[in-house]
Amino acid sequence: SEIPVPTHEGMVFVGWFIDGGLVTDEIITVEEDTVIHAVFEPEAPVIGDINGDGTIGIDDALMLMRYAIGTEGLTDEQIARADINGDGAVDVFDALLALRAALNGEQPPCIKPQNMAGKTEA
Repeated sequence: SEIPVPTHEGMVFVGWFIDGGLVTDEIITVEEDTVIHAVFEPEAPVIGDINGDGTIGIDDALMLMRYAIGTEGLTDEQIARADINGDGAVDVFDALLALRAALNGEQPPCIKPQNMAGKTEA
């Protein structure tokens, strides 16, 4: 019988683990008693989406600015999405990029040379 792909929030289907190997077809047909496992991996986070709603908005920029000036904390998961310019630090430059993305309707990656004013490549 055909087995459809199961879904799990926050996860991406990779394939089926069958008989010691990975099969990447979304739908498989099983014709005999076989043990199968669905294989998933976490969805890639949206860089700059601090509140986790799937987009970069003004609220994300405000959360970043508050974190950068020390008036608000972020979880480890939020910090992983907060370094928008990829310089290894979460600071006001990231907050400004989030604000620019929110106001211009951009979505990641919004890391562009013109967004890197004041930053130098290492």
